[in-house]
Amino acid sequence: MEETKTHKIGRSNMTNSIEKEIAELKTKMVNYDNLQNEGSSDGYNPYRDQLKTLLNKVSLAKNITQDIEWTKEVTIQRREEWKQWVLKVQENGKVSAKTVDNKQDLQGWVLSDLRTAIKNHNL
Repeated sequence: MEETKTHKIGRSNMTNSIEKEIAELKTKMVNYDNLQNEGSSDGYNPYRDQLKTLLNKVSLAKNITQDIEWTKEVTIQRREEWKQWVLKVQENGKVSAKTVDNKQDLQGWVLSDLRTAIKNHNL
């Protein structure tokens, strides 16, 4: 379990760094458009190309990470664990968003990742 938390923390730091870089590029892009393109996004903007390249790399990295982490066996296991957890929580009442968020934080992956993996593996 400790490995998952460490992995999640590292991933979170990297995510924060990338989100910061994206925000900075968006700011530079808007400033450039305001100065050079009279506020229009129609003209040339070098930051637009940089942002597009970064977003493509992020998307590719996310897909690769998803494929490596979410094998068919892992997906089946996590799906069953999730199902059992939901059934257990439902016995005590309604499942709240806060309860789901806490569970996702504890396990180190989110339900949307599970859904994507289920779809990718045709389960």
